[in-house]
Amino acid sequence: MRKAVTKDGQELRMCPKCHSKDGQVNNGTSSVGSQKCYCNKCKRNYTFNGKIIRYSNEAKTLAIRMYNDGDSGRKVSLQLGIGKNTVIRWIKELAKKNEFIVDKRTD
Repeated sequence: MRKAVTKDGQELRMCPKCHSKDGQVNNGTSSVGSQKCYCNKCKRNYTFNGKIIRYSNEAKTLAIRMYNDGDSGRKVSLQLGIGKNTVIRWIKELAKKNEFIVDKRTD
């Protein structure tokens, strides 16, 4: 196994669980291209300086509007290219604030 090093060759990795700097090795990349690491001490995988995906308020508004117009959460996520769980989380958050009607059932 190779040692986990940054692009400029410095060994700066530290396990977020056990805070060890020894025994940190590269372990591939995540789906968004961030370097994954493995700690030999506590046997944990973690992402070093992971990329955070942020969505604009317009994307959130569009997703909620599509859902309120009758599309399923899965369909909204596929059409917008946003994760299904993200769309569902937005819907639940707005339902707690009572900003949108999210119950599509009719009695």
